[in-house]
Amino acid sequence: MATFTSYGMPYRQLSEIPIAVASPSLGMNIVHTLPIKIKAAAEAKFAAIEIGMDDLIAYSRSLNPDLTPPHAKYHSTGAPTLEPDPRDPADDPLWSTLTSTALLVKSLCSELGLHVLTLHPLSQYEGWPEHTDRHAWAWEKALRWLDVASSLGAEMIQVGSNNELNASAGVDACAKDMLRLAQAAQERGVRVAYEPWCWGAYVNTWEGCWEIVQKANHPNLGLCLDTFQISGSPVYGASPTHPSGWILGYHPSVFTLSLHKLTESIPASKIFFLQISDGARLDPPLGRGNELDERWKGGWEPRQVWSAARRPLPFEDRGYLPVLEVVEAVLGTGFRGYFSYEPFEQEQEALDALIPDRYAQACRRAHEQLVAAVERKWRR
Repeated sequence: MATFTSYGMPYRQLSEIPIAVASPSLGMNIVHTLPIKIKAAAEAKFAAIEIGMDDLIAYSRSLNPDLTPPHAKYHSTGAPTLEPDPRDPADDPLWSTLTSTALLVKSLCSELGLHVLTLHPLSQYEGWPEHTDRHAWAWEKALRWLDVASSLGAEMIQVGSNNELNASAGVDACAKDMLRLAQAAQERGVRVAYEPWCWGAYVNTWEGCWEIVQKANHPNLGLCLDTFQISGSPVYGASPTHPSGWILGYHPSVFTLSLHKLTESIPASKIFFLQISDGARLDPPLGRGNELDERWKGGWEPRQVWSAARRPLPFEDRGYLPVLEVVEAVLGTGFRGYFSYEPFEQEQEALDALIPDRYAQACRRAHEQLVAAVERKWRR
């Protein structure tokens, strides 16, 4: 029954779209171990799972309790683990354990029938000025994570657009960095999915990431599109710091035109997968007495705070972003690849052993609702 689009990717009916879930979205407390989350994803009948780097690190630490504890910086700023500036030699013993841990996770996923869709997120990678220590470390770190991804059996490694202001080398430099990464990934049988983070310092739209992917022009480099990251970009008006959830002067036509452009300009084959979540309107807004204000004051960007704790699944009352419109625009390209569910909510940090199963089942229901909603609109 399957046919092929002009881009060579399998065409599926909406009901046949493969689905995945992100491991961090199945719990963010120490009791929510990676094996527990993998089992929850398998029992909810997902075809694949995204493995979060921090989940893999936590599991590796549990298997190797004598490792040096992580630097307090990671907890105070929200920086992903193993993202030190400058490089911290104290992390070397942990790096040496990650390959063996990745092999264990690969085996577990295989036993439960789960494909490892991606390892993520490789952050603060592209755009550092050449001949700087940070540029050299970003490359060394990337190679290490590519080796881990290969051991994990991951199809891809996901890269979030750099949020550091000092990574200011420009678009051409970013394209050069991403090409270099894609070439190294190809040697290891891995693809690179580049995602626009809405708090990225210089690249925070799908258009920005797409320009870099085009300039790099490598078959192993494509896009990870995300309903929250696309619609939450400051360029299009959504804001966690305004009472209405939108900046003053916002007009939806700007975003509508952007989505039309997405459908018309991106080949389906260059969309490697689609992540799905909504965004909640903050009441009170961030910076005006919200319970998340301390994270902002601790050094997180406003949209990073929003992303980490107020991203419900679609069709929940708290969400207000145009998730369905983004999904339709992506499907309009001919894309029928993985839909991956990635909600992030503060309650996932709670000491509650039921969270992995509860969120896995909720993600599964959200997918069914989303497919039904798209089909209803398309029948009109």
